[in-house]
Amino acid sequence: MANEIPITIHGNLTKDLELQTFPDGTPYVNFTVANTPRRYDRQSQQWKDGEATFFNVKASGQLAANMARSLAKGARVIIEGTIAQRAFQGQDGQQHRTMEVTATDIGASLMFAAVNVNRNNQHN
Repeated sequence: MANEIPITIHGNLTKDLELQTFPDGTPYVNFTVANTPRRYDRQSQQWKDGEATFFNVKASGQLAANMARSLAKGARVIIEGTIAQRAFQGQDGQQHRTMEVTATDIGASLMFAAVNVNRNNQHN
């Protein structure tokens, strides 16, 4: 779509992933990632958390299947994808808009964890 903007997000999964399947059999996951900025306060000599920003993200295909097998709530991830505005009608009957990220690649951050990589035989 013409209104998609490339984006990279670093954050933590807010809950365990639930793998679902489209009617054609394609796997997908919808999930939320929280990014909380931190800054060092020299006066108190402590790290302080800022206000968290939450991103709604969707992934499909082999990416979604691999995520569901590999990641759990709290995992720090790096997401490459596109962000676009989507309109929808709410339960209140009003039109609303939301920003939605479509992931094209997702990796576990190695800043705070170690991972074992198991390659799939299938390549996209």
